[in-house]
Order: sequence, then structure tokens, then C-alpha cells
Amino acid sequence: MSLKKVTFSVRVSQDDAEFISRLSINGAKTPSDKIRSIIKETRAREKMAQDYDGCIEMMRDLTSPVLARLRKCELEEKVHSELIFRAIEWLPELIGFIVSNMPPDKQNKESLLNIEQGVADRIFRMIETVFRMATTKQCRCYDPDVISEKIDPVLELLRVVEIVRNQEQE
Repeated sequence: MSLKKVTFSVRVSQDDAEFISRLSINGAKTPSDKIRSIIKETRAREKMAQDYDGCIEMMRDLTSPVLARLRKCELEEKVHSELIFRAIEWLPELIGFIVSNMPPDKQNKESLLNIEQGVADRIFRMIETVFRMATTKQCRCYDPDVISEKIDPVLELLRVVEIVRNQEQE
């Protein structure tokens, strides 16, 4: 790979130029530095998307600013939502699994079945987590009744599923 630098000139809209000038990227001061940094970051993100751990890291990078703001707000308000934190932990793993298991080449039935199984595993782990939160009348959420209020329709559906399964077994 050649280390020779190539001059690259582009025209951008006034809005894009203003965006780039306001953009804060560590160590990048000039528009050229910022564009080089954007290219480097995009390459790294593309490489990370190729494996499970990299995908999870990439998704956590996307959610970490939200998580930091949420923690700060919770500290100030002296509240905590177990539900929100569990969801923010769960989503990067789910998305990371899907992205890292869907390579651009053609999928076969076995690989599709494996992806489906992995997605089901992750979804049902989250469902179990929510059900554990429902074991107490009031969970550690901003609204302590949020889980108990939402779980009743789900429990009703579970009873219907159980009835249908029992009928099928007879």
C-alpha cells in the first residue's frame, strides 16, 4: 500500500461547511484534518462491523452518550430505571449479533436458522429480565408500577398460549 498522499478537493454546501467547522473531533482542527478523521473513523467502523465484539463495541459507542446523560440526570433527580438500563445494555448485543452474522455474501438456510436462533435467545433473555423485574410489586424504575401495569396483558397472552398448547397436545 502506497503512503503517497493524494490531493482531494470537494465542494460542499454552506450548511455542510458550517457543520464541519463546528464539528469537534479530537486532534482535528482544520477541515482537512476533520475529513481525514471521518474517513479513519468510517473505516474502523466498517472493520468493526465484521465481528461480534466489534459490532457490540460500535453499538455501545452509539449509546454511550445517551447513557452518560441518563446517568447524570438520574443522579441529579435521585432516581433510577432498571428497565431503561437493561434495554440499553441489551440493544447493542442484539444489533451486534444481527449485524455481525449477516455478511454481505449470500446466506444459506442453515446460517439463517442460526441467526434466528441467536435473535430468539437474546429476545427471550430480555423477556426473562423483565419478568424478573415483575416479581416484585414495585420495581426499580422511575414509575415503580410501570412493569406491573404492562405485564398483565402479557400474562393474559401467556395464558392463551398455554391453553392453545394444551389443546394441541390433547
